[in-house]
Amino acid sequence: MSDSLYELLVNAAIATGWLSERRTLYGRSLGKDAKVMVTAKDVLVAATVVTGAAALVGKVAARRESPADWLVSEEEPSPDGAVDAGGDGGYVQTMTKLNRTFALLGVAATPFINFALFDSYHPHPLRSFFSLW
Repeated sequence: MSDSLYELLVNAAIATGWLSERRTLYGRSLGKDAKVMVTAKDVLVAATVVTGAAALVGKVAARRESPADWLVSEEEPSPDGAVDAGGDGGYVQTMTKLNRTFALLGVAATPFINFALFDSYHPHPLRSFFSLW
Protein backbone atom coordinates (compact mmCIF):
# COMPACT_ATOMS: atom_id res chain seq x y z
CA MET A 1 0.00 0.00 0.00
CA SER A 2 2.99 2.33 0.47
CA ASP A 3 3.61 2.31 -3.32
CA SER A 4 0.03 3.43 -3.88
CA LEU A 5 0.39 6.24 -1.36
CA TYR A 6 3.63 7.32 -3.01
CA GLU A 7 2.00 7.37 -6.46
CA LEU A 8 -0.94 9.31 -5.09
CA LEU A 9 1.41 11.91 -3.58
CA VAL A 10 3.41 12.18 -6.81
CA ASN A 11 0.28 12.79 -8.88
CA ALA A 12 -0.98 15.34 -6.37
CA ALA A 13 2.41 17.12 -6.45
CA ILE A 14 2.39 17.21 -10.26
CA ALA A 15 -1.10 18.70 -10.35
CA THR A 16 -0.44 21.20 -7.55
CA GLY A 17 2.87 22.32 -9.02
CA TRP A 18 1.44 22.88 -12.47
CA LEU A 19 -1.66 24.68 -11.18
CA SER A 20 0.56 27.03 -9.18
CA GLU A 21 2.80 27.67 -12.18
CA ARG A 22 -0.22 28.11 -14.45
CA ARG A 23 -1.73 30.71 -12.12
CA THR A 24 1.55 32.62 -12.16
CA LEU A 25 1.76 32.47 -15.96
CA TYR A 26 -1.79 33.66 -16.52
CA GLY A 27 -1.15 36.51 -14.08
CA ARG A 28 0.99 38.08 -16.79
CA SER A 29 0.07 39.15 -20.27
CA LEU A 30 0.92 36.24 -22.53
CA GLY A 31 1.15 36.13 -26.28
CA LYS A 32 -0.92 33.78 -28.40
CA ASP A 33 1.87 31.20 -28.73
CA ALA A 34 2.48 31.15 -24.99
CA LYS A 35 -1.24 30.64 -24.29
CA VAL A 36 -1.33 27.73 -26.75
CA MET A 37 1.70 26.09 -25.11
CA VAL A 38 0.26 26.55 -21.62
CA THR A 39 -3.00 24.97 -22.80
CA ALA A 40 -1.07 22.07 -24.33
CA LYS A 41 0.70 21.50 -21.02
CA ASP A 42 -2.69 21.69 -19.26
CA VAL A 43 -3.80 18.75 -21.39
CA LEU A 44 -0.59 16.78 -20.73
CA VAL A 45 -0.74 17.35 -16.96
CA ALA A 46 -4.43 16.44 -16.85
CA ALA A 47 -3.71 13.25 -18.83
CA THR A 48 -0.84 12.44 -16.45
CA VAL A 49 -3.04 12.80 -13.39
CA VAL A 50 -5.97 10.87 -14.91
CA THR A 51 -3.81 7.95 -16.08
CA GLY A 52 -1.98 7.93 -12.74
CA ALA A 53 -5.31 7.73 -10.91
CA ALA A 54 -6.50 4.98 -13.28
CA ALA A 55 -3.35 2.95 -12.64
CA LEU A 56 -3.73 3.47 -8.89
CA VAL A 57 -7.36 2.33 -8.96
CA GLY A 58 -6.34 -0.71 -11.03
CA LYS A 59 -3.64 -1.65 -8.54
CA VAL A 60 -5.97 -1.28 -5.56
CA ALA A 61 -8.68 -3.32 -7.31
CA ALA A 62 -6.14 -6.02 -8.21
CA ARG A 63 -5.02 -6.29 -4.59
CA ARG A 64 -8.59 -6.65 -3.36
CA GLU A 65 -9.47 -9.29 -5.93
CA SER A 66 -6.31 -11.36 -5.54
CA PRO A 67 -6.89 -15.02 -4.67
CA ALA A 68 -6.30 -16.11 -1.08
CA ASP A 69 -3.70 -18.72 -2.11
CA TRP A 70 -1.43 -15.94 -3.41
CA LEU A 71 -1.18 -14.58 0.10
CA VAL A 72 0.14 -17.93 1.32
CA SER A 73 2.85 -18.22 -1.35
CA GLU A 74 6.42 -17.20 -0.56
CA GLU A 75 6.62 -14.59 -3.30
CA GLU A 76 4.43 -11.54 -3.09
CA PRO A 77 2.50 -11.19 -6.33
CA SER A 78 2.80 -7.90 -8.16
CA PRO A 79 -0.37 -5.94 -8.79
CA ASP A 80 0.43 -6.08 -12.50
CA GLY A 81 0.51 -9.86 -12.38
CA ALA A 82 -2.77 -10.00 -10.50
CA VAL A 83 -4.48 -7.93 -13.14
CA ASP A 84 -3.01 -10.07 -15.91
CA ALA A 85 -4.15 -13.25 -14.17
CA GLY A 86 -7.62 -11.76 -13.83
CA GLY A 87 -7.80 -11.41 -17.60
CA ASP A 88 -7.79 -7.61 -17.81
CA GLY A 89 -4.97 -7.69 -20.37
CA GLY A 90 -2.41 -5.64 -18.48
CA TYR A 91 -4.62 -2.69 -17.62
CA VAL A 92 -2.28 -1.49 -14.89
CA GLN A 93 0.78 -1.84 -17.10
CA THR A 94 -0.91 0.08 -19.92
CA MET A 95 -2.06 2.88 -17.61
CA THR A 96 1.38 3.08 -16.01
CA LYS A 97 3.08 3.35 -19.40
CA LEU A 98 0.59 5.99 -20.54
CA ASN A 99 1.10 7.87 -17.28
CA ARG A 100 4.86 7.95 -17.72
CA THR A 101 4.54 8.90 -21.38
CA PHE A 102 2.29 11.86 -20.61
CA ALA A 103 4.59 12.93 -17.77
CA LEU A 104 7.64 12.82 -20.06
CA LEU A 105 5.79 14.76 -22.75
CA GLY A 106 4.85 17.36 -20.14
CA VAL A 107 8.48 17.72 -19.14
CA ALA A 108 9.54 17.85 -22.79
CA ALA A 109 7.02 20.65 -23.45
CA THR A 110 8.64 22.91 -20.85
CA PRO A 111 11.38 24.35 -23.13
CA PHE A 112 8.77 25.21 -25.75
CA ILE A 113 6.74 27.03 -23.12
CA ASN A 114 9.88 28.89 -22.04
CA PHE A 115 10.63 29.95 -25.62
CA ALA A 116 7.05 31.15 -26.08
CA LEU A 117 7.23 33.03 -22.76
CA PHE A 118 10.50 34.65 -23.72
CA ASP A 119 8.97 35.76 -27.00
CA SER A 120 5.90 37.00 -25.13
CA TYR A 121 7.90 38.98 -22.56
CA HIS A 122 10.58 40.23 -24.96
CA PRO A 123 9.08 40.22 -28.45
CA HIS A 124 11.66 40.29 -31.23
CA PRO A 125 14.77 41.46 -29.36
CA LEU A 126 16.66 42.24 -32.56
CA ARG A 127 13.93 44.55 -33.87
CA SER A 128 13.60 46.28 -30.51
CA PHE A 129 17.35 46.79 -30.44
CA PHE A 130 17.31 48.52 -33.81
CA SER A 131 14.29 50.63 -32.87
CA LEU A 132 16.40 52.42 -30.26
CA TRP A 133 18.20 54.34 -33.00
